[in-house]
Amino acid sequence: MKKIVLFVLSAIFLVACSGMDKKEKSIQTEVIGKIYELEGVIEGSTIDIAFDENQVAGSAGVNRYFAPYLIEGNNLSIKVVGTTRMMGPEELMAQESKYVKNLEKAEKIEMAGEQLVITSEGGKKLVFNERVRTFEEIVADKTFKLEGALTEHDITITFGEGRLAGNAGVNNYSAAYEVEEGMISVSPQIITTMMAGPEEAMDQESQYLKDLATAEKVEAGDEGVIITLKGGRQLIFK
Repeated sequence: MKKIVLFVLSAIFLVACSGMDKKEKSIQTEVIGKIYELEGVIEGSTIDIAFDENQVAGSAGVNRYFAPYLIEGNNLSIKVVGTTRMMGPEELMAQESKYVKNLEKAEKIEMAGEQLVITSEGGKKLVFNERVRTFEEIVADKTFKLEGALTEHDITITFGEGRLAGNAGVNNYSAAYEVEEGMISVSPQIITTMMAGPEEAMDQESQYLKDLATAEKVEAGDEGVIITLKGGRQLIFK
């Protein structure tokens, strides 16, 4: 009987620990890769925050800031916050200073519905709303690879400052593009280098560049980019 009781208690303990682990991971998983904007700031100014695996960063209104952080359950600690050194209007600098000090005194982090709430020393709450990231923010500084391309002739794509670029399997390419409300237009004037390669790779490249010029829709997320072509066929990049 004692063995049964001990087994049951052990099982309950393991389940409880498992639940704690999930809770500890959930808040960090929830916020990573998103941008949140602070409520109640001076009109015309923006303070935001974003978390990656090891660092928190954002705009404090005038300067960019960054700092290492640690989340354990709903406990949050943010180490000394570093910032750029730009000057701005006195009221914005005062707002920025207060915000940074509150971050350095952060104690708790939680989701309240769709809002992110950081509680600092003394119970001061910083309430943030998620900002929908633009296409450019999602794809910035990332290189995506086309699924289904020939093994030894990968096709890649990057986006930035109104131009997309990459390798079409043999040659490098670039073209102007515009994105608006999920629609994309790619200039048919695609610039490429002029190297020759295996016939099947050159055929693949030619078809890819023709397809790219017929792009109509685009979806982007942390997992990749999907470009829908005229006629409905899709180019899926990871």
